[in-house]
This record gives sequence, C-alpha cells and structure tokens, in this order.
Amino acid sequence: MSAETSQAANYSSAYTREYRDLTGAFSVNQKLRFMQWNVLAQGFIPLDEFVHCSSSLLGLDRRCDQVVREILHFRPDVICLQEADFIHHLMKQLEASGLSYCFQFSPKVDSACLGIPDNIGPDGSAIIYRSDRLQLVQSRELPLDEFAERSALFCEFRPIVEPVCSSSTFYVTSAHLKAKPSCFNIRLEQGRHLLKSLGQLAHEKHFCYPPLFICGDFNAEPHESVIKMLLGAFSQNNPEWNLHSAYAEANLGEEPEFTTWKIRESKRLSKRTEVCHTIDYVLYSPQSVQLLGVWWIPNRHHIGPHGLPSSRFPSDHLNLIADFELRRTGVDDG
Repeated sequence: MSAETSQAANYSSAYTREYRDLTGAFSVNQKLRFMQWNVLAQGFIPLDEFVHCSSSLLGLDRRCDQVVREILHFRPDVICLQEADFIHHLMKQLEASGLSYCFQFSPKVDSACLGIPDNIGPDGSAIIYRSDRLQLVQSRELPLDEFAERSALFCEFRPIVEPVCSSSTFYVTSAHLKAKPSCFNIRLEQGRHLLKSLGQLAHEKHFCYPPLFICGDFNAEPHESVIKMLLGAFSQNNPEWNLHSAYAEANLGEEPEFTTWKIRESKRLSKRTEVCHTIDYVLYSPQSVQLLGVWWIPNRHHIGPHGLPSSRFPSDHLNLIADFELRRTGVDDG
C-alpha cells in the first residue's frame, strides 16, 4: 500500500460505494481521477428548507470538514464544484491536509446568495487541481448566454509527469446550468453557447482537439434536449470531441437512478417537494480518453429515507468520482 493510499484510508467516505473497474486486463500508465460535486451553497442554509435536516446540522465548519473528508478519501486530481461560495474556507482546510491543491473560481453574477442575510459571498463554479501533478496552462470563463450573465469555468492542464501514453494538454469545464424544469429552453441555449465557446478554443488551437472533460450540475435529466445535444454535438463535424457520459458508460448506457435527492419545505416554496433524479454528469471525449472506472452512487437504502443533505453528508447532491487515462496522441499541444 502506498503512503498516499494509506493516508486516504484514514478518511472514510460518508457512504460505502462500489468501484466499477473497467480496465479489464490492460495496464494503466497514469490515472487521472475526477470528482464532480454541487456542494450546496452555504448561503442557502439559513433558508432552512430541508425538512429532515435542520440548518443547525449544516454549519460552515462542519460542512467544510465533511467535504474535505470526501476529497481526502478519494484523492481526486481534478475537482469540479458548483455553488462553491465557501471555496476559500474549503481551500484553507485542504491546505492544512498537506496536499498540493490549487484552485480557480468563477463567481456567479447576481448570485442568489447575495440576497440572503449573513452570506459569505457569491456562489459559483470552481476547479480544484493537484498542482504537484498538473500544471495550469490557462483559465477563462466561457459565456453561457449572449450577455455573459452566467459562465462556465474552463481550465487547460498539462500533466507535470508526462505519462507514456500522452504528451497532450487537456481541457476541463465546470458548468452549472439554469435550474427549474420549466427552463429547459434556457438550458439548451446555455449548452449551445458552451459548445460554441469550446469550438472557438479549438479554432485558437488550429483545430486541434485536446482531451475534453465537461463536468457539472446541468439541472437536466438524461432525456432532456441539452443532454442529448452535449452527447451528440461533435459526432459528425468534430468526432474527436464526441462526448460520452462516464456513469452511463459504466452502467450499460444508463445513468444512475439519481444524483440529487432533496425533500424541502419553506415559505419560499409553495408546498413540500421531494425531488430525486439525475442531473449531474461527468462527460469526456473517448477518442482521446480511456475511462478506467467510477465509484458508483449509493442507493436509497444506504442514504436512508430522509434524503440529502444529512448529518453525515453535507450536500443535496452526491459527488461523482471517475478515473481516466489520457490516450496517446503523439502531438504536443503547447
């Protein structure tokens, strides 16, 4: 057991999770582990909307500690977060762990958190990465609408220790699309703007298509148009970026039963609502990336009848964890 594996064993995950290994018999040169997580903005906690989880159980220090324990247990190389208004508090705790994590943050324009008393700032998307393994080449915001009122966070990375299988940089995007079922047309437009921006990046690279990962809370179930578009947009014109969903690939083409499960009631809501569905995704380009495996979602029995968040788990969304290897490209994209 490596020192890092031994340290990870000291930090237990909130739930026992099954690892679905897709490597078969082939050897792995260098694994890249991704974590996708809408961590639930601390600014929303005072609304006290979760029926079975009092806001007294969701204090900032407690939740930061729980998020850090998940990170230290799984040791991801790249972490894509949404609703990350407590990113600076989180990074202080991560720095204390001794791991070399750095981050980029894109605050949300007109964040709803800012309208709530005693908020700690705007929520937004973040990308955390291990700076001892990855070099940040560039970071920028990709507009999700015509007026750039909402953006996705984009980073380009290069492995510091070049794997035998690749000499390429790779792209990572953390996105949070518009909520509410009735806003499906807005989400579709946001997806189109995201793909347009990625296409412009490829143009800047002289139509080079590095390995691509798009992670996020898309607020869209698998049957929705924006998901179908993201999974099929590049298939004809740019097959290098023909995206697949990591969790669907690990489950015979089917997404998990749910990635978020919340039971809420408050003055802001017209009635008690229970929502349990899949809206979070890890998308990747299989032409240049090999999916090695995923940590599967815990089932309802393991979570219990009261849903999320809970005294054990700090968010109303589950974290997705997937392992990849960059395929050999033979091209230096720098």
